Amino acid sequence: MSIPRGDVDAPEVEIAVGPVQGRVAPRDGGRLTSVTVGGGEILAGVGIGSIEYGWFVMSPWAGRIRSGVLMCRDQMHRLPVHSVARHGGHDLVVDQPWQLGRRDDDRVRMPTGLGGA
Repeated sequence: MSIPRGDVDAPEVEIAVGPVQGRVAPRDGGRLTSVTVGGGEILAGVGIGSIEYGWFVMSPWAGRIRSGVLMCRDQMHRLPVHSVARHGGHDLVVDQPWQLGRRDDDRVRMPTGLGGA
């Protein structure tokens, strides 16, 4: 499959290493939507919200910030709050399309920004 560089509307991209195959969705937060080993699916692919399926990048940090409020040195900072989880968290890039950069048989590189951060 030939996908032009920087195409955010690209279909899922297939990658493989030996018996492990995967599908990556650049336009859906750069997440892995499928991982199979020896033909058997090991990734639950069913969910409603954007954080309820696939493996997505937890960026810019892993974890949740309760209600999107971070206290640091007696100052309160409000962070973007995800519409599903209602916490600030690792999902600033999960709802935005990623650019498809370099693609090899076993990997893809997909740059993105931090959205509303």
